[in-house]
Amino acid sequence: MESTSYQKLTSDQIDKLTKAVVAASKEITTLEKDLTVGTGQSSYKAISDRQVKESVRKAMQNHGLALVPHTVEAKTERRSYEVSYGQKTSMKNEVWVEYESTYMLMHESGQWKIIPGFGHGIDSQDKAAGKASTYALKYAMINIFQIPVGDDLDPDNSVGSKSSAPVQIQSKEKLLANSKSFESKVKPWIENHKDLGLNEIVKKLKEGYDVPPQTIGEIKKLL
Repeated sequence: MESTSYQKLTSDQIDKLTKAVVAASKEITTLEKDLTVGTGQSSYKAISDRQVKESVRKAMQNHGLALVPHTVEAKTERRSYEVSYGQKTSMKNEVWVEYESTYMLMHESGQWKIIPGFGHGIDSQDKAAGKASTYALKYAMINIFQIPVGDDLDPDNSVGSKSSAPVQIQSKEKLLANSKSFESKVKPWIENHKDLGLNEIVKKLKEGYDVPPQTIGEIKKLL
């Protein structure tokens, strides 16, 4: 008899669930990058949320699987900072949402397993929570079925655009790790784009800043 206690991470038996997940995984091939994010030289190809969900949903239906939200914990923070464009400075306001969730992966036999999910979302208006939840669910699906996706996953802007560093200025400012610019603008952006890797992060920052070696060392610590 299956346990109905959701304090555990799995049902008493998961043999049928495991077989279904393996079978579904075999049906999901490598997903092609179907989306262009950003413009110009900073643009890159990525995999859309829609493609992931459509591929996973079909395979899950074929093998009696379903994935539903189970628990959610979200933290919201409002941030304001200055952005410089040449001689002009303006204030930018953002809402940051940290989203921790669990999903219940269920099989038609009644067997189930709890799956963790995590995501960040940033938006200047009211879409941060939606972006964070989308990001968390997409990664949960990819991890469950071990979907080959290459290096870039498009967060559908769920953690901010990767097309540019946080500021672009005509006269480059030296970026020091203890400076106000680093703490208020650059550090949050780095936290939000860790998946780019050190070299790509430094490359994008150099589009708007003079980045000395000691600052690169501090950036590495954040990763």
